Amino acid sequence: MSVTSLEIIVGTYEEFLLGYRVTKTEIKKHKLVQSFANHSHRASIRCVTTCGKLLASGGADETIYLYDLHTRKETGMLMHHNGTVHCLEFTRNGSHLLSGSEDGNLAVCRTGNWQLEKVWGAAHKGSAVTSMSVHPTGKLLLSLGTDGTLRTWNLIKGRKAYVTNLGKESRWSSGVIWSPDGSHYIVLPGGKRADVYSVETAGIKCSLKLQWGVCCACFLTSDIFSLAGEGGNIALYSLNEKSGEPTKEVKAHEDRVKATGAITLADSSTWLASASSGGQIKLWQFKDGKLKEKCCADAGCRITCLTLVLLDPSVVNIKEPEVDIKPESNSDTEPEFIATGTSSKHTAEIGEVIVEVDRTTRKRKRRKSKKKNSVGEGADIECVENGNKSMEKQNVKQERTKKKMKELTSSGGQWSVQDI
Repeated sequence: MSVTSLEIIVGTYEEFLLGYRVTKTEIKKHKLVQSFANHSHRASIRCVTTCGKLLASGGADETIYLYDLHTRKETGMLMHHNGTVHCLEFTRNGSHLLSGSEDGNLAVCRTGNWQLEKVWGAAHKGSAVTSMSVHPTGKLLLSLGTDGTLRTWNLIKGRKAYVTNLGKESRWSSGVIWSPDGSHYIVLPGGKRADVYSVETAGIKCSLKLQWGVCCACFLTSDIFSLAGEGGNIALYSLNEKSGEPTKEVKAHEDRVKATGAITLADSSTWLASASSGGQIKLWQFKDGKLKEKCCADAGCRITCLTLVLLDPSVVNIKEPEVDIKPESNSDTEPEFIATGTSSKHTAEIGEVIVEVDRTTRKRKRRKSKKKNSVGEGADIECVENGNKSMEKQNVKQERTKKKMKELTSSGGQWSVQDI
């Protein structure tokens, strides 16, 4: 597949899940065109992940929404967490979806029937699970928590393998990620540091100290990785470089880089996507040890997370976009529950997904949803952050956000795509 089969999917503080496809103009330049907008979540989206045609997003509304990228439809949601869903990841073969939450639980769901197969309660001694990464073989899981520890889980035996204490200063660690070949992994313990661990030596291979705070990391190849964060910088490092200095550093964005993702195509070309807190999305080509910017788009929202997916246009229910797409405006309704049973827990069918839903949790979520303002014509957007700001500053931010939200009119839980 070529780069035109690539789609960048981002989650935002404004509760929107947005997709951008890579296209080529008449002069053979690349362009990012919005392909969809979804507004199922009722609080900010914190994580998003894909595997094949499967897409999952988790948010501060304590839910995980599931989508089919081929049919462009929402297929259901999972409600087994009682706190903000901080991290999601599919196993490489797509057989399971793993999730970590503010409630301190790590959960494993089987895809297809979406049966909840395993829950590690109080995985980090009751502290929130903030990040995780599945080994390429699917046999190991690394997780970070606000207890300042890195925990390794045996996914074959379904139990904890060992614990690494990162120190109290690592309570707000921002991420962990495996290399593509599974020989190394990077831990971002917070602040201006990144630690590279080697599986062979079972210890830190090198500890990198930067001039700016690190927010995210990703591997471009098995031995080249990027670090990005405060100030909008992206720095490239090599596992073979012993000096600990970056091989290349670029000023990618004006704002903080919130998320990055990389993918290698069949033609061996490597592409990096980056998204800033200001809403800017950029696509870079990695070639000869350098990053070259290919295209850029402005989401108009505060981006929180990002993922990349390769889709065959022949099986996706969407025409090749030529101009920016505005999602259709549908009624703002939630997926219908078809419930049976009289016990405190009952089976609820949501589209193609069957999950166990607690009545108390569901009522609490409904009360939260009613408090949220709908996004549409004439609706005000509440400021999510800095609630103590003056009303004057809030109004300025509301007007700026409202203008973009009118273009991304809420689809009310339906996957909205307008064909050209």
